Amino acid sequence: PVINGQIFIRDGADGGTVGNTASITLADLVINDSTGGAGDNPAILASGNTADVTFINLDITAPTSRNSGLIVTNHSGNIFLTNVVAGGTDNRGADIDNTAGSGTVTVTGSTFNGNNDDGLRVISDGLITLANVTANQNDNNGADISNNTSDSVAGANVSVVNSTFNQNDVTSNHNAGLLVRSRGLITLVEVTANQNVNANGADISNDVINSVAGANIFVVKSTFNNNGNDGLHAASNLDIILINVTAQGNNNDGADLASDGDNLVICGGTFSGNNTGGGFTDYDVRGSGNTRTRSSDITINSWRTSAGWTVVSNGTGPCNNPDSDTDQVPNQWDTDDDDDGVPDVNDAFPLDPSESVDTDSDGTGDNAD
Repeated sequence: PVINGQIFIRDGADGGTVGNTASITLADLVINDSTGGAGDNPAILASGNTADVTFINLDITAPTSRNSGLIVTNHSGNIFLTNVVAGGTDNRGADIDNTAGSGTVTVTGSTFNGNNDDGLRVISDGLITLANVTANQNDNNGADISNNTSDSVAGANVSVVNSTFNQNDVTSNHNAGLLVRSRGLITLVEVTANQNVNANGADISNDVINSVAGANIFVVKSTFNNNGNDGLHAASNLDIILINVTAQGNNNDGADLASDGDNLVICGGTFSGNNTGGGFTDYDVRGSGNTRTRSSDITINSWRTSAGWTVVSNGTGPCNNPDSDTDQVPNQWDTDDDDDGVPDVNDAFPLDPSESVDTDSDGTGDNAD
């Protein structure tokens, strides 16, 4: 169906604090126009709900002036966005806030391009997951992700997988393609953040006083090239671990990594051709940590500081990360370890590309049985 107007999902007339207690799903809609009065009049506004809210297969493209695509506010339950397109708005494509409680936010297969502010902003006190998300050519951040308040619960981590944040920050605000602030574990797997005009490709941090136990940063098989500032800027109270990361052609540092008193590990990857702005204080890798370890196969031309690194063979020591299908995503983060097209969670033989089903549960795959 096509909607030529706005949709409101509220508790009462004013979106108050009591909250709708029934789960809500909004699906399969195209919203062409959200004309309203002064202020931000989004195509979809969900406010004051306490149960889960799910948005599926929505197209909110270029609604009328002054409007965001989707706003969720004063919400305490879980929020799910699946196959949502929100682009060309005069504000944010999607602005999600469920800090009224400790619910999770999951965004899957969604696109937020060409907005006049952030493509996607998420503020939560719970787990935030982005998978197969695209946020390109937005005026500010491609995606601004935050769960770093003192109310954030244990397990309030951030995971970003198979997602792209390119050519953002066209208004010289020095933001990022991907901006993450968290108290918990931050994991980026197969993330691309390239050509962000005046910004870092990715700027991620859990370097806060009240960060939780295990709040490390992992960046795996990701690319940060040709950005107007640093390729990757990362800061943590605990460990920062990069595996098969590429950062090339950035205006300032390729990777600026600050681990406060803990471990910095770089396994594989390429860091070259950075400092295109010609500064005297920019490098392919700038790194600090209590211990610093790198594998011997890394391509790096300039370091700060180059001394004090322990060099190991890739596949040994802190760089011992088994990768059964040699796709540069180690098994720990790979959702399909044998690359047979069947996700590990559904694969009876996750390390055997020739088998995935064992119908009679005899331990032998159907193909060989």
